[in-house]
Amino acid sequence: MVAGREVDRVRCLRCCTGRVRGQESGEQLVCNSRGRRPLSSIDGDKTETMVPNWSRDGKWIYYMEDPGGHRETWKIAVDGGEKAQVSKGEMFDVTESADSRWLYYSRPASSRGVWRRAAEGGTEELVKGTEDLVFRSFDLRGNQLYFLRAGPQPGFAVKDLGTGAIRRLGPPPARVFNGPRVLAASPDGRSLMYVQEDLSLGDLMMLDLGGPQRLQK
Repeated sequence: MVAGREVDRVRCLRCCTGRVRGQESGEQLVCNSRGRRPLSSIDGDKTETMVPNWSRDGKWIYYMEDPGGHRETWKIAVDGGEKAQVSKGEMFDVTESADSRWLYYSRPASSRGVWRRAAEGGTEELVKGTEDLVFRSFDLRGNQLYFLRAGPQPGFAVKDLGTGAIRRLGPPPARVFNGPRVLAASPDGRSLMYVQEDLSLGDLMMLDLGGPQRLQK
């Protein structure tokens, strides 16, 4: 079972430089492990890029581009060279399988679930049992696919990609923010780290002939 506990003061590296059209995006930057200033930009053009992820061997970075009105998936070598198109569609959070033969990803803008496709190309397929995936909440460790699902059996679950067996791990969070990827499994698969949205705040407004204004407290 998942023992939920709050994690604070977590250091992270952001691979985006701004907010474009209401979503986190920008150019992808490679930083060193100490979190100092970026060492280089992985893509020299001015196309909007987002959601980068490393290949298993650390030689490539998968990412998405939005050249205008649609999203495409690409990869580029860390040490330079020409970028290569992976898909003409969206592939959020691309993660290679342990043997690097398969790519696992989500498509939150068009369909639910975790999807997979051969790394060399071909037809994509929905991973059975993940049809009720909560927005971008999955991670892959070895042959184990961890994910958060809604539906009749909500909660954290893990699927053994070898046997196809699915096991429930724990209850769902009270509320999950549909934004950046919200789930990560530890390298040994013994813990899950996730983001839970505990509180949302707002202002009480009143509309009159003079326009919107805040109520006096």
